[in-house]
Amino acid sequence: MAKKTKESEYVLRIYHHLDERTNTKGVMFAVETVEIFTNFRYDILLEDRRNKSEIELKIVGLHAPAMLMPGKGPARGTREYHNLKGTYTVRVKKMEKETNEFIVHITLDRIIVKNVSENPFIISRVDPLKITTV
Repeated sequence: MAKKTKESEYVLRIYHHLDERTNTKGVMFAVETVEIFTNFRYDILLEDRRNKSEIELKIVGLHAPAMLMPGKGPARGTREYHNLKGTYTVRVKKMEKETNEFIVHITLDRIIVKNVSENPFIISRVDPLKITTV
């Protein structure tokens, strides 16, 4: 009998980001749920740690938005890092201690991501977020 593959619950988006207010460049790591919420746009609470060439993002829960404005979309949590260049090991952990690992190569104009986990609970993308308002 073939082993059933697990459905992904999250998407990890990694992309170059320019803060227009401060004119600083960074690399954004955004964790989104695959599930679309229809009443509110929840925040994903993230704990993060960076140590040389390793970045760890731990999903610690969902939080209702500060302003309870109706909205539709995935829950989202972000972290931005500056001065990233080279190869990094990125680990995303769920509350239940399940971990997925990615190898990420970052240059000034490209980001290449390789998933090294079998049956991931999170998939990766290198396209920026599309923020919409309802």
